[in-house]
Amino acid sequence: CDDKTIKKLLSEFGNIRSDESNSAILELVEKVAKLKEQLELKEYKTQQMETSMDQLKGSLLCELQRKVDETDLLQMELQMLETERVRLSLIEEKLMDVLQLLQQLRDLNVSRRSLGKILLSTLESCSNPQHGELTIYFPFKP
Repeated sequence: CDDKTIKKLLSEFGNIRSDESNSAILELVEKVAKLKEQLELKEYKTQQMETSMDQLKGSLLCELQRKVDETDLLQMELQMLETERVRLSLIEEKLMDVLQLLQQLRDLNVSRRSLGKILLSTLESCSNPQHGELTIYFPFKP
């Protein structure tokens, strides 16, 4: 405490003029000064903790936003994979149909050479962009 505070305390307790009362007042002043220092230290620590918490909160929010973005990306990728899986499943069905047709032709005792020509002509017609429909060339009369 400053001298003004001490003089004020001494003047208020001026009626009691003993060394004992003066030392008690000084002791009280010292205790008040220590308590004030402790309070200031606690306020400083509290302020540091709040700053630290704000920084932690900011970094956690950034991390959370990054995770949200990553989740969105993974969700989009999963949707694309699901679309690709469906597409491949449809292609697999068509391929199975073609193989069954070839097997049926084979069961009709169509030669391997004729089956090969049918397959090649079919592949040619599929690769030709001018043809909208699939035209199968049969080198024989079924």
